[in-house]
Amino acid sequence: MSFIQENPWVFTSADVVTSTPAASPSGLIASAGGIVALTTGGAHGLAVNNFVTIVNPTLAAYRGFYKVLAVPSGTTATLFSPSLAVPGTAILAASGGGTVVLNQYVGMIRAEDTYWLNAAAANDEVILLTRNGVPIWDAIAPTKGTYSRSKPFWVQGLSIQQISSGTVEIVIN
Repeated sequence: MSFIQENPWVFTSADVVTSTPAASPSGLIASAGGIVALTTGGAHGLAVNNFVTIVNPTLAAYRGFYKVLAVPSGTTATLFSPSLAVPGTAILAASGGGTVVLNQYVGMIRAEDTYWLNAAAANDEVILLTRNGVPIWDAIAPTKGTYSRSKPFWVQGLSIQQISSGTVEIVIN
């Protein structure tokens, strides 16, 4: 990714960091205080103080925003969820599956224009999410070329789940 101070922000497939939690019930295990133990099927590429979004887990209550507290190994991490730490919130049953996506930016942003430049082939895909896993843009290229989404919008954070090819540019205001 380009530096946050630059405008537009520029992303390629090299900026996409995702991993898959192990299948239920060993991939996501909650405990008191919003703590979740993550075990992935392969290397996750996470570091302490990263922020991640979990999308499409087997148990939907795990979907959302987390901070990485510890990384005991390349396939395990300890996460904290502010939404699961609310007093009186029940501890979730163990789960798994879905995708863990590294957050590119966690604060509020106003995206003025979003461009997908140089999609290499038909059926390539770009998936942009908020930090909570809400889709911002899910585009599938009908042919190779350049595409845009030009309606200004405010979003809480930015997570990039997929860039099959080309470059994504986001003009920030």
